[in-house]
Amino acid sequence: VGLGSVNGRMFTFSAGMGLEAEATRIVDERRSLRADGRRPRDSAVVVAAGRVLWSDRLSMPERITVTVGDRSLRGSYLAIANQHPYSYWGRLPVRTTPRASFASALDAVVVSALRPRQLWRLPAYGLVWPRHARGRDRHVSYLHDVAVLDVACDVPVGLQLDGEYLGQVQAAAVRYHPQ
Repeated sequence: VGLGSVNGRMFTFSAGMGLEAEATRIVDERRSLRADGRRPRDSAVVVAAGRVLWSDRLSMPERITVTVGDRSLRGSYLAIANQHPYSYWGRLPVRTTPRASFASALDAVVVSALRPRQLWRLPAYGLVWPRHARGRDRHVSYLHDVAVLDVACDVPVGLQLDGEYLGQVQAAAVRYHPQ
């Protein structure tokens, strides 16, 4: 099984920059306040994502440039995975990267700027209808079997690896390490 890395830090399953990482930060802060230290329910992640979106006036402005080979994509959010499903929401698999597999390199999803009326794409594609994986959405780019990916941020952007918030970064070097 190959692994992924971001700025030299290895991950097994997934990495995210932007919305997901900031929601992870909020959930981690909430967890630290619990006497038992347990992770809050999945609904707390949705509430945290809502708080992040609310702070940006229910939009997702482009803040990153993702470069793969000679192709550059502007985005507001980046999800990188080593397998499918990306995660789970309760018992439901999150289909962010439905083509990802341990048999190939990494898959990545770059979400461009989204306005409030376009936000439906996130839960619809993630939980119900992974249309984005076929390249049929101009707001979502799907990259399959990628070994090298670089990210430049306009402003510091949150980063998470395998569900652990690592802080904000200005750049990210994403690499696939077979075996």
